[in-house]
Amino acid sequence: MNAQQAVNETQPAKIDVNSLTGEAEQKVNSALGKQYQHCQNKFTIQPEHIYAYGHSDGHELANGDGLWITIQCPKCGYDLSAQHWDTNLF
Repeated sequence: MNAQQAVNETQPAKIDVNSLTGEAEQKVNSALGKQYQHCQNKFTIQPEHIYAYGHSDGHELANGDGLWITIQCPKCGYDLSAQHWDTNLF
C-alpha cells in the first residue's frame, strides 16, 4: 500500500516505503538498516517491517497528512511506534 492509501487506514498496514515523503520519509530512512530486538528476536530493519496508518499526530507527509509509523516484529507482530525508535534501535 502506498503512503497516501495508508492515511485512510485505522490499523497498521504494510507500506511501500518508497512512496513516503516529507518527515515520514526521513524518519523511516533513519531506521532502515538498524537493529531491533523484541521477544528474543534480533533483526535488521528492512522495508517489509514498516507499517503505518493515518493519524493527526503522526509524522507528516509532504502534503501535510500524518502517518503513525511502526516497525513490526516479524516473529510476534508487536508494533514499535516511531516515537520510540530513538531509544530502542541500535
